[in-house]
Parts: sequence; structure tokens; C-alpha cells
Amino acid sequence: MNKLKVIDSWYLSLLICLIVMSCKDNDAVIGKSGSLIIHDFRGAVLPEIDLSRHKPGDVVIWRTVDISEVYRVRYFQIEHDTLMVHSSDYITDEDFDQGFYKWKSDTSLFVSIKNLKSGLELRFNIFGFESRNSMITE
Repeated sequence: MNKLKVIDSWYLSLLICLIVMSCKDNDAVIGKSGSLIIHDFRGAVLPEIDLSRHKPGDVVIWRTVDISEVYRVRYFQIEHDTLMVHSSDYITDEDFDQGFYKWKSDTSLFVSIKNLKSGLELRFNIFGFESRNSMITE
């Protein structure tokens, strides 16, 4: 009987370790933050997304032109054990030259973009999972 309890404890410990390890990548981004340079691609072709060059929690901001001027936020997260990229766009012709981000969960983050000369700042919350994306301005 004691031998059975030891084996059950071993399997339980193994199961707990596997669960903790499977959550590691998603939990690692929560609270991650940083400053960003806004890359200007107006009049240029946007770079292809190469997932091998990114890791969970990476965030990039590009200024580009579609129908009008857009600040495109691309953010990378783990979904179903696979690195995915999501994108949210903010349309404006204002000039912004610095960004900041902070992950609030494994699928949502806070982003601000700022014009360092004028002090103008836009703040928004972004969510992405599977085929859903949303952006809410503050």
C-alpha cells in the first residue's frame, strides 16, 4: 500500500510540473514592459513578419500609410502552444515618435504613443486572441 502512495505522489508531482511548464511562456509576458521606437514606413514596403525573429511578449510599432496614415501595433503571444502575431491600427496624421507598452495578461496589453516635442500622448488597451482583435482608446 505504501508503494502505491509513493507512485501516486510521483505521478501527481509529474503532472503538476507539466502543468506549470505549459503555462510558463504565457505567464512570462504578464507585466513585461518597455519603450519602443516608432519605425516610419510611410512610402516604403512593410517588412514581412518572421516569427523566428520574435518571442512571446515582443511589441513593435510601425507608422505607415494604407488609405490614411496609420500607427500599426504588432504584438506577439503564445496561443495553443504556437507563437502568433496580432495587429491593431490607430488612424491619425499626428506625429508620434516614441511608444511604451505593458502586458496586462497573456492576451492584452496597454500601449501609449507620444510626441516628445509637443507632449501629445495617445493611450489605448489592446486585446488579441485567435481571430479576434480589439483596441480601446483611453
